[in-house]
Amino acid sequence: MPSPTPPRGRAPRAVGAGALAAALPLLAGGCAAVLPSSVRGAVGGEEFAEYSLEGLGALCDTPEGRYTQAKEAESGPPHSVAVFLDAPEDDRAPDRFELTDLEGESSSTGRNTVTGWTPEAAEDVELLACVEGQGPGERLGECLYQDSSYSAADPSQRTVAMYAQRFSVHVRELATGEPVYEDEFEIRQDPGTALGGMFGGACPTTLEDGERTPSELYSVPGGSRLVSELWEAVEGR
Repeated sequence: MPSPTPPRGRAPRAVGAGALAAALPLLAGGCAAVLPSSVRGAVGGEEFAEYSLEGLGALCDTPEGRYTQAKEAESGPPHSVAVFLDAPEDDRAPDRFELTDLEGESSSTGRNTVTGWTPEAAEDVELLACVEGQGPGERLGECLYQDSSYSAADPSQRTVAMYAQRFSVHVRELATGEPVYEDEFEIRQDPGTALGGMFGGACPTTLEDGERTPSELYSVPGGSRLVSELWEAVEGR
C-alpha cells in the first residue's frame, strides 16, 4: 500500500484571553455546559467539544482528532460514516472538506450499494472518512469551450488544460481517533474519450465566465468511485 500524502493542515482558531478568563470560574462551578463549544474545547479539551454533523469536517485537518461524544464502532457492519471530500476541480476551487451523501450510490462495479451508512447527527457517527485531493498530476489533454462573451455569429473557443489527480483516503474511528484504513487512488479522465459533467466525464459541461474562469481543470471522483474506495473500511470490519 503506498504511503498517503499527509493532509494539508489548517491553523486552529485562537480563543481570546478574555473568553478563557470568563470560562474558568464557570468550569470551577460545574457550569461548562453553558459555554460556547469553541470555549469549552479550548478550556476543557475534547471532553467538552461539540460538533454538528457538517462541522466534523474540521477534524479532517487533525490526523488524530476525535469526538468523544460519538458512538463507538459496533462489532458488525455496516458502520455509520461521515464522508468528507476535498476535491478541487480547478485551480481556483476553494480548499475545504465538504460532507458527501453516498446513501443509495453503487460501487464502480455495480455489485455493492450503500445502505445504512448515513448518520443523522455527529453523535451517531462511528467512522470519519476524509478523502483529499492533491491537486494536478499528469496532464491528460485539453477541454474546449465556446466563449459566451462572443456572439453566436462570431464564436470563439477557450482551451483549458485537464490534469489527473491523486487522492488520499483516511478513515478513523471517530470516538477514539484510532486509524481504521488509509490508501491513495488516482482519477484519470482523458478529455479526448469522454465528455460529460464534472462528476461523470472528463470535462465539465460549462465553465464560469469572468474572473472565476479557471486556467487548469483536475479530475475528481464520482460517488461510485468513493463507494468502491470506502467499501472495505465501512462494510468489511
